[in-house]
Amino acid sequence: MTIQATVLAPVYPSIRSEELGRLLQEAGYDIEPVASEFRPTYRMLSEPGFMIRLLGALAERPDEYHSISVWRFIAVSPPVLAEVIHRTKSHTMFAVLFAHRSGQLLVTHDILIGGGVTGHHLKHQLQFWRSDLARVLQVVRESQGEFDGRRLN
Repeated sequence: MTIQATVLAPVYPSIRSEELGRLLQEAGYDIEPVASEFRPTYRMLSEPGFMIRLLGALAERPDEYHSISVWRFIAVSPPVLAEVIHRTKSHTMFAVLFAHRSGQLLVTHDILIGGGVTGHHLKHQLQFWRSDLARVLQVVRESQGEFDGRRLN
């Protein structure tokens, strides 16, 4: 006979910068706040490095936000940028890839908090992100290693 127990966890209908920082540290992330004139932002100090920014300040509580954007810019040789995006699309769960106007690959993942999430949900979304980012970085390494500059891929 299996006995299941319900575990109560705090639900975050929105999140403040300090709460996000605490949750990230509790999940084992080495972070530092980044000065930003727009929105609270954190930088992951351990590899693979990436950024997290709070989005969607609530009108009634301007220091609380309803979503999080996670992103990383990756330098990619221009001839393989489209190939990396094409090869990676079907192998990532939530990450979205863009050819940024800077010429770099931009990998993003948005996490909606509005309506309520638990710290557990946030932790799992960040695990999905890290898995997606690892796959993208693997494809970048493979693609740049295959490109020798003498032929178009």
